[in-house]
Amino acid sequence: MCQGGPLLVRGPVSLFDAEGRPIVRERATVALCRCGGTAIPPWCDSTHKKRKP
Repeated sequence: MCQGGPLLVRGPVSLFDAEGRPIVRERATVALCRCGGTAIPPWCDSTHKKRKP
């Protein structure tokens, strides 16, 4: 986990949405949003940098 930021996922890990459907990854390392403010869920779009703690 990045402090105050996303969860980085590296390597051959399978990701699934809340309904159990697979989430397609196009990169070996992805950043998952933890702040809930992203416009492109589940991926981080750096919104956390604009939010106040």
